[in-house]
Amino acid sequence: MIITGCVTRLFREFRRDTRGSATVEAVLWLPMFFFVLSLAVDASMLFYAHNQVMKIIQDVNRSVSVGRLPIGQAETAIESRLGQYPNAQATPGYDPLTGIINTTVTVPARDILILDFVPLLRNITISVRSQQYMEQ
Repeated sequence: MIITGCVTRLFREFRRDTRGSATVEAVLWLPMFFFVLSLAVDASMLFYAHNQVMKIIQDVNRSVSVGRLPIGQAETAIESRLGQYPNAQATPGYDPLTGIINTTVTVPARDILILDFVPLLRNITISVRSQQYMEQ
């Protein structure tokens, strides 16, 4: 009888105690927080990679336009500078009628992502295009 009364009293105190109730809410929201955080990290890396690729393309296009680099070596120059992205593909071109150098680089997102927690980002391909007039 004493044990039953003691257990009943402990159970009653346990029901009324509100300490630790925030822990339940935190456990429910924690996965969503990590999902949003990983999405922000991977999206930032995609924007950073786009900027880096654009900088490389513009530098190589400028070298071709002033005659430091032949158009035939532009693809090799771009792909060698994009060594951290092994599946990047560069397609430079020159239109003699307009005098414009067109260069397009595609990089799969799976080469860029760090956390790779969001499955939707894996199938994205970043395409960066730059044009430059050929200098005479």
